[in-house]
Amino acid sequence: MSLEKNFKLYLDFSRRRFVRGESIPVKVCLENVSEKNFLLDELEPLSDSLYFRILGKTGFKGSFSMRSWLSREGKVLHPYETKTFMLDAKGKKCLELDLIKILGELPEDLYKIKATYTSHGILFIDSNIVQVKIVPSNPVYISSPRDYLRYDCDPIYSVWISRQEEGYFLYFMKNSPNFPKNIWYNKRVTRLDKPCEAYAALPENYDQQKNCIVWSEKNVIFRCVVEDEKFSIEDFKLPFQVDSILEPQFFCEDGTLITLAYSFVEDHSTIYLIIIEGDGSVQTRCLKTFKGRLDEYTLVFDERTRAHLVYTIRGSNECYYIEIFGENLEKEREQMLFRSRSQCFALQLSNNCLDESGERILALHYLTLEDDRLNAHILNVNSKAEVKNIFLPIRKELELKCIDVILDENCSPHHLFQDKNGILWYQPAEGGMIRASEENEVCPGNIDFPKLILSSSLSRHHGIFIRYVKDKKNFVYKKLEDL
Repeated sequence: MSLEKNFKLYLDFSRRRFVRGESIPVKVCLENVSEKNFLLDELEPLSDSLYFRILGKTGFKGSFSMRSWLSREGKVLHPYETKTFMLDAKGKKCLELDLIKILGELPEDLYKIKATYTSHGILFIDSNIVQVKIVPSNPVYISSPRDYLRYDCDPIYSVWISRQEEGYFLYFMKNSPNFPKNIWYNKRVTRLDKPCEAYAALPENYDQQKNCIVWSEKNVIFRCVVEDEKFSIEDFKLPFQVDSILEPQFFCEDGTLITLAYSFVEDHSTIYLIIIEGDGSVQTRCLKTFKGRLDEYTLVFDERTRAHLVYTIRGSNECYYIEIFGENLEKEREQMLFRSRSQCFALQLSNNCLDESGERILALHYLTLEDDRLNAHILNVNSKAEVKNIFLPIRKELELKCIDVILDENCSPHHLFQDKNGILWYQPAEGGMIRASEENEVCPGNIDFPKLILSSSLSRHHGIFIRYVKDKKNFVYKKLEDL
């Protein structure tokens, strides 16, 4: 009897059809069918004892170890320290994995997947072959909060909605901070009656067991708590209309949700603070009421869970700042930051910028258009001192509109513009503009939801990426600049 006949390796999928980029959970089980005990190489998530082979109907094929995702992220893979375990007679060892992390995003196709377990260089056991179908993801919405304070080490959170034949489905996704194209987790949460503007709340700790998705409808706010394979949705009726939720939100480890909301009634705007405790009790407080509509805003939470909001009012050249603080966020102070010669736009707050002395500051980016010149300003919010004033040499004939801006760790701004023809242009911190979209790509049109992403400064892939939805079918990630 050959050594391999003492064992059985099998793959167990709960389902076989997935949208592109979705998590592909699988249970891998190694079973000892003999009457003897065997000392084998360890079977664990980062060991070299298991690898997968995949073959697509259209010809794609590949071989992946359980550390392939680390290689894609630019990590130097040192030889794995071999460990062993005893597999008892008639016993088995199972491992639950997510193939989206191991294999990466697979194009639409029908695939055959097989695993092979190896031990001591002499034992090779093949699993059963399983067919898995990947279909278009058809995203109709996506939102990703920025977390400047923790972008170096923690994943990029996103909430997105897929339109399928059976209806709309809400997904919660985590991408690698080192290489944003690498998806670490992308689980379907629940079915929706219709699309909505949902948001992933920033967690107090990225390793906490529960995460939170938030959306609203009229005077009701919905809190969806996601925990591994489970989720729960609660709705909370508020004593005021919610026109929009301000992002990001903050979700504490004890289950408390902190969010700001905006309401517009009878030509007056109101910004509210909403705190929903883990037990479902709700506190609301009016932070500011003003005449006219909210134009732009930018919001960050700091390491002490204080909220910092900067906003402008439509038709006004004034820019305002509200800080919300206290043990239970019971205090706030407001001030006018500045009054510009022309209306400012493209607001972006970062609490991870360093000034010339190396001190971390709360920095505000904004653009002004004066005398046909586009200027990027960086303001120290606390001192109101201008840190940088950068002239952007844009081409006037393109009639550019700034649709996103991101600040790097050196407080340098990177801009994404859309021209009159729907072409996307990237303006780095230094140098001229480069085209960010491909030929025959138009936004809005066959590309939607473009967003700039800053990858970790600790990564070999450190730089600025763009993500967008292509042809309403799938996400595209491209690197625009090395930093």
